[in-house]
Amino acid sequence: MNPVGQRHLDPPAAHKYAGTAESRRRMILYPFQREAKEAVLHHWEKGNQAALISLPTGSGKTIVFSDILQSSLDGTKAKGLVLVHRDELLRQAIEKLSFVWPGVKLSTVDATSSNFAGQVTVASVMSMVRRLDKIPRIHKVVTDEAHHAPASSWLKIYKRLGDLFPDWQHVGVTATPVRNKGASDLEAIFGKPVYVKSICGRLSQGGLDY
Repeated sequence: MNPVGQRHLDPPAAHKYAGTAESRRRMILYPFQREAKEAVLHHWEKGNQAALISLPTGSGKTIVFSDILQSSLDGTKAKGLVLVHRDELLRQAIEKLSFVWPGVKLSTVDATSSNFAGQVTVASVMSMVRRLDKIPRIHKVVTDEAHHAPASSWLKIYKRLGDLFPDWQHVGVTATPVRNKGASDLEAIFGKPVYVKSICGRLSQGGLDY
């Protein structure tokens, strides 16, 4: 029996996966991570366009949204887009997506690249907002650090996506669900959070920093 998402002091290979085939392996999430993922997928299945989850710093938000993308896109021709607000997070997203979803084809949009060829594209917002005329068909969108979403550059991207693809679905992940103007900023984009986990709740279920 595989233990649930056990965190080791060893390299990432020490994490546990379900199944044996390398191309089909699935990471076993901590219970709160699985709950967050399932809350988003169920919300989408009900026909909702946008969802917001709030998980504390160090709880594996990137792991969660990577698993959401794998669950909703794997085995299909549908495409995903991950929006990040700085290059450090772009590299982290690429690393975790490759770790959680081995074999996924990834592409990047940043200051030096404008490549949408992958099944999942990871893009910095400032680079993406300059390439709105190049956006291909997108089905699922992740906004990392979603408390930034009410900023004008992010809103331009969302508007363009909505104009092009009325059926796109969106998930925001954040450790800071309330921005300067309050929760109403985020609720206008995502609605009320579909899942919130506090630091105390995270520690009670395990789950050290990824």
